[in-house]
Amino acid sequence: MQVYNTTLTPPANVAPSGWKPYGTTGCSQDSGSRVFANSVIASGIASTNTPGACMSYCASHNYTMSGVEYGSECYCGKTWRDGTPPSDIPKASCGQACSGAPGTTCGGSWAIQIYVAASS
Repeated sequence: MQVYNTTLTPPANVAPSGWKPYGTTGCSQDSGSRVFANSVIASGIASTNTPGACMSYCASHNYTMSGVEYGSECYCGKTWRDGTPPSDIPKASCGQACSGAPGTTCGGSWAIQIYVAASS
């Protein structure tokens, strides 16, 4: 029997059709009040979180925006809090590894990677 060891990480889940990253850097500033109005925290995917898993969760619950933060957090929304889009921050601020795919990034501390459905 031959055994192989690899350093390849599992691929992040595929994004739903029509979803795209938000902003110019792919990383936005979050706050305690959250960037989405009436945001929902996706429960049940914390240990397998990836941008694709979060987008799929949000899409399946009829949300048009998703965001991953701090590795294992996934947020869903339909509009910006107070109607104001979040500010872009340096991409390096979103360097936290995803809980579901360590080779993929899922935001950072108060730094959120946002994805929006094309219809948003």
